[in-house]
Amino acid sequence: TVASQASNFIASETGANNAIAVSLTDPSGVTVPQVQGLQMTILLAHTLRAGANTLTLNGGTATAIKSHLNPANNIATAYASGGVIQVLFDGTQYLDLSQ
Repeated sequence: TVASQASNFIASETGANNAIAVSLTDPSGVTVPQVQGLQMTILLAHTLRAGANTLTLNGGTATAIKSHLNPANNIATAYASGGVIQVLFDGTQYLDLSQ
């Protein structure tokens, strides 16, 4: 199934402050696992602050979101509610593809 492969998904989120929570299934209804190479485009339901942020996929563990330009750094730019971010899971953390 699509869920067993690294794919690009479009998702909405819930959460607050510096935490994103995403519930995601593939087109066949299978829960998408957090696997290396997973890429998501996420429509934010709240403001995401600059600094340390996390993403929780399908009720799993809160995982750090870092800059793809330097994965040691937190994201530097805040996003407004209604904004869109793209992230890629590198096997350890999510990388913000725009920062």
